[in-house]
Amino acid sequence: MWRWWVVLGSLAGVLNAVTLSAAESPPLRSPSTILIDAESGQALAEQDADAPHPTDGLNQLMVLLLAMEQVEMGRLPLSAPVTVSPHAATLSSAAARIPLTADKTYLLGDLMMAMAVSSAVDAEVAVAEAISGTLPACLELMNARAQRLGMTATHYGALAGDQGDDGSVPDATTARDVARLAQALLRHQSILQWASSSGFPFDHGATLLRNANRLLGAVDGVDGLMVTPAAATAAARPAPHAAATHAATTRGAAGRAAPARSSAPRRGTFDIVATAQRQSLRLVAVVLGAPDSDVRYQRAAELLDWGFGRYDRLEVVKEGERLNVEVRVANGATAQLTPVAGRAVSLLRRRDEERDLQVRYQVPTMILAPVKRHQTIGELIVEEHGAIVAVIPVVSPSSVAASGVLSAALP
Repeated sequence: MWRWWVVLGSLAGVLNAVTLSAAESPPLRSPSTILIDAESGQALAEQDADAPHPTDGLNQLMVLLLAMEQVEMGRLPLSAPVTVSPHAATLSSAAARIPLTADKTYLLGDLMMAMAVSSAVDAEVAVAEAISGTLPACLELMNARAQRLGMTATHYGALAGDQGDDGSVPDATTARDVARLAQALLRHQSILQWASSSGFPFDHGATLLRNANRLLGAVDGVDGLMVTPAAATAAARPAPHAAATHAATTRGAAGRAAPARSSAPRRGTFDIVATAQRQSLRLVAVVLGAPDSDVRYQRAAELLDWGFGRYDRLEVVKEGERLNVEVRVANGATAQLTPVAGRAVSLLRRRDEERDLQVRYQVPTMILAPVKRHQTIGELIVEEHGAIVAVIPVVSPSSVAASGVLSAALP
């Protein structure tokens, strides 16, 4: 027998409209901007978010993601030794570099942290070579991963700081794609921990790397994610749509013929991917193509403050939260158990909106032993205005052996 339980009535009284202190319209005056909710990916404000933009230092985010995924899959440990190639060590014109020493060995984790903290382009090339063997192979991995993430407007044609003489397929991305990439990066706690660090001693203290993100400590809740190197890096490279790379000879990762290389300098622009958390809400602001560094920081700070002033994330159910019902266990060493929510449910909401939420769950009155820990025994349903917005499993919090059988025998 199954039974329905309604455990939370209307929340309209709890979620009364809040007077906004922020402006009604978001501050979107940069060439390309977007603000998203990090959990759902929902765009809260945007302007020209699909306009093409050179990847430049933004491709460090993809290299970091690929490296961290290989670490978590066990293919490369953070303690893996990485010997720096002469090419990575001679990026002398790069605006952001450690610098690294050719043929010297560093730990992969230290190089990744150098990227996250100070956007070091020589560390980026060293990590790219470590995870894929060659830069062309890394570019192929980057483009393939971008497609799997749904970054359909992104193509990586070169790595930041790479100033080879061979033509390549144009590199391009958009604010929307960069926000999607940032959302994927935030699933890896180590990257966020590095990006929020004010600095760290690199190479046993030989170099003190300081975080390039000026929003850290200046804007409430900001704890990452990346600031692109100064415009000198971009200015040293070929013009847009004719980016050169030491890695990708005359054809790009997709096999397309490269356009003719131009010697015209690229006008330097300033980009930032900023993330912040206040209470249970995490936002990501992307600003691409700002005319100077101050503007990018100002725009990102305005977007974040506007978003937090207008939106909130309501925690409806916590993972592991006990439900207000008991389930009998037939033939069990324990006569009954109290089921719990299998995962959390939280909802993005505007502060000036009223919500009418109900939480109900369906569980059996009795189940048969043995019962495994985290075994699904029902479901919890969240409804808003009568429409289902979330369904999660209801699970057993522990194992229950059958009568006369040791609980330890259960997996």
